[in-house]
Amino acid sequence: MVEVPNTKPDVFDGARLRGLVKNDAVNYPVSLPGRDTEPIKIRTERWELVNVPGSYHFYIQEFSKGLRVRIEDHPPDIDVDVRVRPQGRGDPPSTAGNTYLYNNLTYPGQGVEITFTKKR
Repeated sequence: MVEVPNTKPDVFDGARLRGLVKNDAVNYPVSLPGRDTEPIKIRTERWELVNVPGSYHFYIQEFSKGLRVRIEDHPPDIDVDVRVRPQGRGDPPSTAGNTYLYNNLTYPGQGVEITFTKKR
C-alpha cells in the first residue's frame, strides 16, 4: 500500500501486485516530496513461518523512518523480543500491544532481529 498525503491509499494485491514484479522485486515509482512535508507511507505485509524457539532477521534496504513490526500470532508459552541492530546490544523499539515501533532513522544494511524464546 502506498499512502500519499491527501489522497486515497493505493492498494496492491493479486494480479495488480504480480504485474509490478520484475526481476523478483516489486517496482513502483513514487515521487517523493521535499523536506518539511508530510511523508509518503509505504506499507508491506509479509507472513512468515519461523522456528520457535528461534530467531528471524530482516535487513533494511533503504533509508527509512517509522518502522513497524507486528507479530500477529505466536504460541502462548513463547516470549517475543524485537531489536534493531547494529546499535551495540540492539536498540529496542517501543511497543503497543503486538506492534513494535521504531521511529529513528534506519540505514541500508541495518537489521531487525526478532527472537522467540520459551517463557520461564
